Amino acid sequence: MKVLSYCDGMSCGQIALKKLGIIVDEYFATEIKHSAIKVTKDNFPNTKYLGDLTLLTNEDLKRLGNIDLFISGTPCFVKGSKVLSETGYVGIESLKVGDKVLTHLGNWMPVNAIGAKLSKTITLKAQGILNTVTTENHPYFCRTMTRVWNNSKRVYERTFSEPTWKPAGELSKKDFIAVPKLKEETNELNLTDEECRLIGRYIADGHTRKDYRVSEGRPNDRQWQMILSVGSHKIPEFDTKHCLYKHTKSVHRMVFSNKRLVEIVERECLSGAKNKRISPTLLKLPKDKLEILLQGIIEGDGHIIGNVVSVSTISVELAQSLCLAITKVYGVGASIYFFKKPPTCVIEGRTVNQSDSYKVSFRKGVQKQTKYHVCEDYIWFPVRSVEENEVKEFVYNIEVDQDNTYSVNNAVVHNCKDFSQANKIRLGLKGEKSSLFYNFVDALNVVKPKYFFFENVKMDKEDMDIISNELGVKPVRVNSKVVSGALRDRFYWTNIPFFGDLSDKGIKLQDVLDSGWTDRDKARCLLESDSRPLSTPVKMFHRHYSTGFTTPIFLSEEHYKACENHYNDNFKGLSASEIVCNSDVYNGIRYLTRNEREKLQGVPLNYTKSVSENEAAGLLGDGWTVDVVVEFFKGLKGDNKWIT
Repeated sequence: MKVLSYCDGMSCGQIALKKLGIIVDEYFATEIKHSAIKVTKDNFPNTKYLGDLTLLTNEDLKRLGNIDLFISGTPCFVKGSKVLSETGYVGIESLKVGDKVLTHLGNWMPVNAIGAKLSKTITLKAQGILNTVTTENHPYFCRTMTRVWNNSKRVYERTFSEPTWKPAGELSKKDFIAVPKLKEETNELNLTDEECRLIGRYIADGHTRKDYRVSEGRPNDRQWQMILSVGSHKIPEFDTKHCLYKHTKSVHRMVFSNKRLVEIVERECLSGAKNKRISPTLLKLPKDKLEILLQGIIEGDGHIIGNVVSVSTISVELAQSLCLAITKVYGVGASIYFFKKPPTCVIEGRTVNQSDSYKVSFRKGVQKQTKYHVCEDYIWFPVRSVEENEVKEFVYNIEVDQDNTYSVNNAVVHNCKDFSQANKIRLGLKGEKSSLFYNFVDALNVVKPKYFFFENVKMDKEDMDIISNELGVKPVRVNSKVVSGALRDRFYWTNIPFFGDLSDKGIKLQDVLDSGWTDRDKARCLLESDSRPLSTPVKMFHRHYSTGFTTPIFLSEEHYKACENHYNDNFKGLSASEIVCNSDVYNGIRYLTRNEREKLQGVPLNYTKSVSENEAAGLLGDGWTVDVVVEFFKGLKGDNKWIT
């Protein structure tokens, strides 16, 4: 048998054929994801890769010769683009279903779906945000500026259109994109003015002491100390009752022995200069408290010239959260700059490491006119340029509940998902991802295979009818739960005669676990993000118990009930950011292992051993459920020449 596979992934189709004993003479595949190719080559070294399917010509396809089986299953920001979530700024690729993100209405709404694809991209540059790489069709919230002559004042005045959604590729220098003004004012941590100032100083130039009291015979007790590096000339600014010692010629260190303060800064501000931030909990502070915190940062790392205030940092999250804090407190826009630096430099004859840095600057006080535009709910920043990028990149997109919006690098954007049920501006089969279907149709007409097999997700009836009309067959809807311990609802179009059995095999998630206990009959979506535990086990339980999206595994049924009881007694109704827990009751909660995910998808054990745990989780989540495909491929066994 000669097989052509578009968007082959980790070659689940090839696994299904092997399970049935069908002889594959040549297997041609298109795939661009390196980890998927690595896994396939490790297991099926004779696979012949054709590269990017969008670059294949009719002549390329004709050279393949007669194809017996043609199979295919056909994701808007690049990795690293920062989305403001309830737990802080998160790289868009690291978001999980159920995470809450800030929408253009100022609400925190959950993520319903996550997608990725290889796509042509553009770089959007605008005042007030970091350069952002995205697809040209991703909608931004914007207003268009025009200048109108005011005869009485003898000047041109700016006027702005009503806010609208415009694809990133259509933005111009006349457009202004929106950065939301945070309005919520709550002091969830009951911070005093002095604590706010010290937290600000910690963000600027502080660290905590994490070593344990081994020498004192208390190996399980840690030091609860926050240490600030203070310029010797600034010592009078502090209460001298705190421990103070000389660190260098010009710097003293001040020690604060305060468990509550240490716990707050480690949780809300994180540790290490590259990781420092103003957490969403701190951004929610009343303006007067947040201003004191900002003053603490400026005292430590700021520079003031006239009414221009600047803060430098090597933390991208701190730079972006500073912009939102400044807007909330002072009602003005802040500019953000990125400085690329060589990895090392020489200072006084010594070679030292250095990091890229960011500078945030703003002007205090009212200005006659600024480059940006201020209104009640947003700061509108002018677009500087939109530039096409030569190289395709993997881009990511999320679907958000209700508002259908979120913030990327602080700018407001709309959902952009081709087959989204919630997206009011969805493109369906006209979208970039979904239009790959037409590549499949075009190739189908060229290679004219004896059999074809096409898989896709749930979609609008309109799009489903288009696919059915193009392929000449109606789809079969199958949820993988009938042959697996996981939920996976999909549509399949094929002309292979059906001789399979899709009756429910009664397989439970519990049946495939290596150890432990689950309260789920079936695993939820096999997300890559669920291959990594959250910062604390209680956060994992919270996400599972309050949203139902994830699939955690417990030590036993008794362990689950203990977690449930403790959660209901202490944390029910709280958000993730409000949960602080010192109890060991949640210890032992885990996510699915690589082997468990392989069993759920019908993949041979250790099939993905050549890539990392996270990469394997992503591939398995994107792949076909092999045992479903096997039932469809049983119809191929009628051609005896293909059977071993």
